[in-house]
Amino acid sequence: MVLMDTSSNAVDEPPERQETVTHVDQLSTGPSVRCCVARGVGYALGPLVLGLLHDASGGWTLPLLFLLAVASLATIPATTLAETAFVEDDLIR
Repeated sequence: MVLMDTSSNAVDEPPERQETVTHVDQLSTGPSVRCCVARGVGYALGPLVLGLLHDASGGWTLPLLFLLAVASLATIPATTLAETAFVEDDLIR
């Protein structure tokens, strides 16, 4: 029983590793930070505002209309500012 093939004298070398390019300056001030800030503000203020509207109106009609208005307004910049790009494209620049 042969456990290991010793007929080859060549040493197997590991494949070459590709270098990963990271730019800390670009990553710390890029779109990911803005996204995190926007989500944080939304998660902090959203439930508070909806709860206050619910308490003020006594029902869910006004808070849901508020959500519909905010979503409608957010659609305008989302469609006009959206661009087809990848994070890797920003790192190369």
